[in-house]
Amino acid sequence: MQIVAGKYKGKRLHYGGDVRATSEKVRAAIFDIIGDRILDASFLDLCAGTGAMGIEALSRGAKRAVFVDVDVRLLKENFAALKLQSPEAEIWRGSADRCIRRLSQTPFDFIFLDPPWTHSTLYKDVLKGISQSDILSAHGFGIVEAYKKFDLSLPKELALQSTYRYGDTQVIIFT
Repeated sequence: MQIVAGKYKGKRLHYGGDVRATSEKVRAAIFDIIGDRILDASFLDLCAGTGAMGIEALSRGAKRAVFVDVDVRLLKENFAALKLQSPEAEIWRGSADRCIRRLSQTPFDFIFLDPPWTHSTLYKDVLKGISQSDILSAHGFGIVEAYKKFDLSLPKELALQSTYRYGDTQVIIFT
């Protein structure tokens, strides 16, 4: 697995274990949708795993990315390999739903959520947390990656913008 574009293009990331990383095809498609809005943006990568999405955001010009996961081993390996460090990149160890509350003081321009596809309650808990906080900036976008057959309903405070399908993956964009 490698970074698709930007200053880290072609850099390989450590991965393994039971982490299901976002495919290069889906990452490329998401960042094609985001376009130049990523420049100087802040990016929150929830259930980060390898950190591929947040690293891709930094590679393409985001000014800051925060990575949240309960297991940060792969994140630390990839940070070391790419020489990423704070304040540009920051790791938070913990569950995504709990970190939402702790991070809500600083709104993000983009929030990416991709928990293990078997954790449907985590999707709902995190989306509820986002809807009840100021963690997503007024002009920000939330992005959810989920299994194509997963029925994901957004809380009423969040507005669905688009849904895309890539093989077994659906990508949902909301504001």
